[in-house]
Amino acid sequence: MSDNPNSNGMVPVRLQCQYAYKPCTNKRTVKRDGDVHKLCTYHRDRANSVQKIYATKRRQRAREARECNNTTNEASPFEPIPFTANGPLALQAADIVTLDLLFSEVTPMHADDSSVALDLSWDDWLSVVPL
Repeated sequence: MSDNPNSNGMVPVRLQCQYAYKPCTNKRTVKRDGDVHKLCTYHRDRANSVQKIYATKRRQRAREARECNNTTNEASPFEPIPFTANGPLALQAADIVTLDLLFSEVTPMHADDSSVALDLSWDDWLSVVPL
C-alpha cells in the first residue's frame, strides 16, 4: 500500500493523526529524520503553543518564588522588642503574685549552712543535676 492518499482522498490508517481526544483523519507530520510524528501539523502546533504558555507561566512562578524568598531573608516582618540592659526592671503586681505562687512550696537554701558543700567537681555536679 502506498503512503499517498487513496484515490478517494483518504489517508491510510497508519499515517493518520494519533490525536487522543477525538478522531482526526489528517496526515501525520514527518520528522526531520524521515520518521513520522504521532500528530498532524495542526495538532502539533496547538500542543506546542499550549506547552509554551505552560512553560512561560512555570518560569514566571519560579521567578516570583525566588524573588519572594530573597525579600523575606532581607527584611524581617517582626519588630524587635526594645531592651535596655542598664535600665531598672519593672515588676507589676501580677508578676509578683505569679512568682509567689510558683515558688510558694520552695524552701530557700541558706548560704551559711555548713551542710552544703560548695566545692563540687564537674563529675559530682553532673551526677546530682538531672539531664
